[in-house]
Amino acid sequence: MAAHPYELPLLFQPDFARLSPHAATARERSRSWATEMGLLDRRGTRIWDEPAFESMRIALLAAYCHPDTSPEELDLLTGWHAWRLWLADHVRLVPERPARAYLDGLARFTPEGSARVPAPADPGERALAELWARTVPGTSPGWRRRFAAGTRVLVRGLLRERDLLAGGRVPNPIEYVALRRGSGTASWAAGLIEHALAAELPAEIAGTRPIGMLLDAFADAVHLCGDLYSYRGEGAPGNGVVVLERFLGCDPQTAADRVNDLRTSRLRRFENTALTELPALMEEHGLDAEQRMRVVRFVRGLREYQAGCREWHERCGRRTEPPRPAPSATVPSATVPSATVPSATVPSATVPSATAPTATVPPAAVAVTAVPAVTAVPGTVPAQAQGAVPAQAPGAATPSRAQGPALLWAPGDAPQPIPGAVVTPGFPFLLPDFHMPWTVRLNPHHAAAHRASRAWADEMGMVGATGGLWSGDRFEAMEFARWCAMTNPGAPAELLELMALWFTWVLALGDHFVAEHHARADLVAARLFAGRLPLFMPLDGGATPEPGGCVERGLADLWARTAPHLPPGRRSGLRDEVLACCAGNLWQLGNSVRRRIPDPIDYIETSRAAKGAGGLGARLLLVIQRLELPDELLDSDSMRELRRAWADHIGLVNDIVSYRLETEVERQPNNGVLTVGSFLGCDLQTAVDIVNDQLTACVRSFERIVRDDLARGAEVAAYVEGLRDWMCGNIAWHVGNRRYLDPGARAVPRVPRNTGLPPGLVSAAPAPSDQGLQASRDRVAT
Repeated sequence: MAAHPYELPLLFQPDFARLSPHAATARERSRSWATEMGLLDRRGTRIWDEPAFESMRIALLAAYCHPDTSPEELDLLTGWHAWRLWLADHVRLVPERPARAYLDGLARFTPEGSARVPAPADPGERALAELWARTVPGTSPGWRRRFAAGTRVLVRGLLRERDLLAGGRVPNPIEYVALRRGSGTASWAAGLIEHALAAELPAEIAGTRPIGMLLDAFADAVHLCGDLYSYRGEGAPGNGVVVLERFLGCDPQTAADRVNDLRTSRLRRFENTALTELPALMEEHGLDAEQRMRVVRFVRGLREYQAGCREWHERCGRRTEPPRPAPSATVPSATVPSATVPSATVPSATVPSATAPTATVPPAAVAVTAVPAVTAVPGTVPAQAQGAVPAQAPGAATPSRAQGPALLWAPGDAPQPIPGAVVTPGFPFLLPDFHMPWTVRLNPHHAAAHRASRAWADEMGMVGATGGLWSGDRFEAMEFARWCAMTNPGAPAELLELMALWFTWVLALGDHFVAEHHARADLVAARLFAGRLPLFMPLDGGATPEPGGCVERGLADLWARTAPHLPPGRRSGLRDEVLACCAGNLWQLGNSVRRRIPDPIDYIETSRAAKGAGGLGARLLLVIQRLELPDELLDSDSMRELRRAWADHIGLVNDIVSYRLETEVERQPNNGVLTVGSFLGCDLQTAVDIVNDQLTACVRSFERIVRDDLARGAEVAAYVEGLRDWMCGNIAWHVGNRRYLDPGARAVPRVPRNTGLPPGLVSAAPAPSDQGLQASRDRVAT
């Protein structure tokens, strides 16, 4: 077998791997179990034979990843890992089988309640049914729901990965990370860790954002570590080294170093979250001592899994022989005060690495990166973390950084364009050509909607008044109603007006957080403000308190206009989405106050709510189109995935166009281009191109779901057409609008070639005045 074309980078590992004393017994039992289930002989197709099974050493994987479990529990965990790896090879090696129907059918064997499972028809179903029956006794309904949902995500992720591999398309790095979170083992295995250590997460915190951030960082670190070892054994969609090598146009060594940087960054994020976010989370939810110990054991189990999985890669030949180790190196450690969540390192039972060098640093040392007063350390690239762009060509590789991409945003330094690079007027980069296969249309009632929205904004106090958010000329230049007319070209006049008012309010909400709370770094006042909003959306139509400002006044008015025409279920759903939009803005404010650059995947997911396009926009679209789609269809996996692709496209277009406003004027880290650049350590233009590539992936995913997964029907077709109109109209408005350009810019940006936009749809509005958000800018500057 050919050797790897790179030396394995120095691997940062906060903990040593430990081996269960029951490893040998688990190995013997796993072989007998796999034979009994039929995993080693599938009627001649032979996905696995016994030598292949033995070479993978799956029992060793379980013994390293779960070193403190009983012999019976280790047998169960070994079976789960064997089933997952067998399923991945089944999907990869048997493409002619109707994989979609088969994988969807596996959900029947993980019922959340007491439903009986059908008779299994093949080894995969037989093994899953047997494992589920042994796993669920003694578990709570909440854990069963989460683990069953995680198994469905895993199955769908394997299918998406197979489709991508079959199509031969190399995903962009951000798309790849999201793909691996679905198809990789680690995200799903977190549920097994809860079971193995009797560390079931309390229901109060299981679905919270800090737990999600912890699990995402854990999964990314595990998957990227595997990529460094499996370079020769996987295709482009399944290996991060190949993805970076091809997408960034660099050599394998540089790509491997970059993957190692990302892995280090994700380990740092994991430790930072465990040491700083979880104690506050447990305190906030009032967990008792027993619940807190479960959380501690869970974090310990995640650390053990990370270390054990790396050790298994060293000793196992599932994909290929390991790459050559790099020369030994050391990483200086640091110390901080002890934290609530302790390290899981057990020095008395450590197992030295078989091949690769490892830089072991106490977990506490990693947490220093979260302290606001951080000084640049040799080997890091602070300018990139701050958004500044090095003087290098787009896509050029940067030197390897032992500590990974930086986590902190330094608002004193505004991003700069690449010296000498060609840029679009008004932007610090070349605006990309957005892929858009549909043609924008303009609603004929746009002028009336604009007059109504301006009068309403004046009445609510959003424009020109004391405590207002915008000056009159700025409001006119932003043309909110024109955005609604482009995104809803078929809406009748009265409903287009309602949509214009709602999204004037959404933009006012976002600008309120920037003008009132971001400048003062006042999270307490922001939470108090958010806590009052439900009072202005009474589900029973009751009275509301006196509004305290233009945002509260506008919400009370909109609720009175909208809620009476909705059935009770849709009414509560609309309220939930409004609150989710506010919560997303709160999360972004927290990033700004803490100067924390978010993980791009976490950022994208939160932006669906914060920018109003995700749940709120989808619900309002149903109102505008007067559609009565059943809840079971709207809540189906296919429809959820469709809405995610749509909402991500809406938000990422905004991130490209608003980059200068958000990073230079508002000086906040909540921008998709910035998060991608920091996460990958690449220059500004490359980050823009990656975000644009993700936009293209969203359109392709949208069309694939419509073609392959959605139910047919006139109302579904109308809803899909409405989402398409929204995507192409959103690009047209952003490209031609002056809201996000520097107030001094005079040039109108070009229209991308592939949008199909008539020249007349590009706004010729004058540049907005220096009023409106100027007060916020002045406060930030001082």
